[in-house]
Amino acid sequence: MIPPNAARRRRGWLVALTALAAACSRDLRGESGEDLAAAAERLLAVFEAAAPTRELLQRTADAAWRLDAAALYEALPAAAGEERSVVFVATDQDGHRFVDHRTGPPPEIGAEPGDGWLLVGAQRLALPPQTYRMRIASAMSTGKADCFVVWKGLRHDLRDLERETLIGELRSAFPRTMALALRYVLLETASRPLPGRGRAVDLTLRARREALGADYPDFTAYATRLARAVRASGAVQSDAGATLISWRFREPNDELTISLRSADGLLLADRDEEPPVDLLEAQRLRFFHSTSMQAYGVTTRIEGIHGTIRTDPDSAVAEIRSEIGGEPERIAVEGAFFGVVPVVAVDLFVPGTLAGSVRGVLSTLLTGRDGKGIEIATTLRTESAERHTIASSVLADVPAGRFARLALRLAASLVQANERERTDALRLARDVVAAVRSDLAGASAVVSAARTP
Repeated sequence: MIPPNAARRRRGWLVALTALAAACSRDLRGESGEDLAAAAERLLAVFEAAAPTRELLQRTADAAWRLDAAALYEALPAAAGEERSVVFVATDQDGHRFVDHRTGPPPEIGAEPGDGWLLVGAQRLALPPQTYRMRIASAMSTGKADCFVVWKGLRHDLRDLERETLIGELRSAFPRTMALALRYVLLETASRPLPGRGRAVDLTLRARREALGADYPDFTAYATRLARAVRASGAVQSDAGATLISWRFREPNDELTISLRSADGLLLADRDEEPPVDLLEAQRLRFFHSTSMQAYGVTTRIEGIHGTIRTDPDSAVAEIRSEIGGEPERIAVEGAFFGVVPVVAVDLFVPGTLAGSVRGVLSTLLTGRDGKGIEIATTLRTESAERHTIASSVLADVPAGRFARLALRLAASLVQANERERTDALRLARDVVAAVRSDLAGASAVVSAARTP
């Protein structure tokens, strides 16, 4: 058996998030919703595997989690040339989940919800030196569940936010799921009219730590530690640079606030002269993000990370593709390690400054791939009425020099959970999926009763 923590880390995270979000959509009912819930349950199940597969999975997952491209490259099976990869394939047999591995191309995915694969690859680049191109990709069948209907429901969701009826609608459609969610998260919406047309909407989320800590103490400890270490803000903008959606995660209450302007399900820019944005049409958008991270007494501020988001909501193959690239506007490293050694003292022992070294690491990540930076893509594909798939991929050039490996390992440690915290997080995720499945089963029973003559 693969331990639960290893099984959790090896999942394609974009696929998992998409599946869980889609499972909570009001637009998925009957067999579609049940298939998606089944796929989500299988994502969270413990897999069985032979010893060589289990060992390889553990080594590659550990290296990828630490962003240690050199260690990942050494862990992968040797191959001709400078590119190495392995595919872990998940299948369901007689009620048991199995995973094996291969070095060939990913297989075609069947119609059984939850069948899928995870690809992990690394290519050693000649230039720049000590740099590797990392690729992590995954795909999963959702059976009859077409997740594109969730995308098509965005205009309806925006209208509900304008009317402040979204939470009530979700409570009605998913009573058990929302009861579980609202026990642990305070979710508030506020809508106010704008001059002329549309409404300004704020969506605020804040953890109910007392309730969460009572039921999931180890996960709460992890979430609290992460919330204290990270602050962030950013925006999604039109191609012309006008703000459409903004977000901020801030003190003192560790609350996440998302703000937007909307009119009849269309996003409005903060510049009146720009036309409304219909998310059901193909779009090219920009995003802008700033963050600060606190660790070991030192605060690292990175401001002005930017990139593009391209959406193509085709009914057969819908895709969201993001590229995060270009130099940040500002990087600062402040404080004293463990409250004792100031950053200026550390600067005496590194080439240049600590902030300059951090900028060098980020430069490889954000200007690699011939200036394209990091690419993240999610694809929803309709193979047939009985078979739909979700696929995701992340591609990036990762530096592997001595300082870069240390810096990336320290950054990864900020978000890395220990075994108890991972187990508790997995338990929470399973409880959420069980609630969703229960709500879907109740909705199906109501529909069946209504159809009975």
